[in-house]
Amino acid sequence: MNSDSDSARKHAGSWPRGYCETEPTPRAAAGHRTHRSHHKRNRAMTEKTRREIGLETIKDVYAGDVVTPPEGYPFSDIMLEQLFAELWTRDTLSMRDKRILLLGIIAEKGEPTTFKIQVKASLKRGEMTPEEARELLLFIAQYAGYPRAAGMLAPLEEAIAEAAADKQAT
Repeated sequence: MNSDSDSARKHAGSWPRGYCETEPTPRAAAGHRTHRSHHKRNRAMTEKTRREIGLETIKDVYAGDVVTPPEGYPFSDIMLEQLFAELWTRDTLSMRDKRILLLGIIAEKGEPTTFKIQVKASLKRGEMTPEEARELLLFIAQYAGYPRAAGMLAPLEEAIAEAAADKQAT
């Protein structure tokens, strides 16, 4: 019987020292030890770069409809440096694929405000048409249930109307 904790213990020694502190250097990735002060110097530069990348990405993901998160708050710093600088910038899945996946998760969790924000950004970025957004909700209803999906109808239509109004204003 393999438990998750057994698996974690088995693989715990396979990460290079300092891996969680900074991005691995080529030597560290190859399993070589690096000096800790080297990590501290690179960490400051890497965090600043990751924050800048995160800020650019969050503005892109939300089509400019975002308030820049303040620096110095752990929640927003980690969100920018990990979620936006690391995950949203990966190119294995397209931005549209990520958005569709996210919309399904948000709808299933019953988060209408976040659903509206994501639909509006998707429409403004040209990732989906209003018809595709409506079809997506119909599909989600089959898996998340009609009560959850029904709670997303008004936010969906509001997002469609707001995105259209924003488009006409420009």
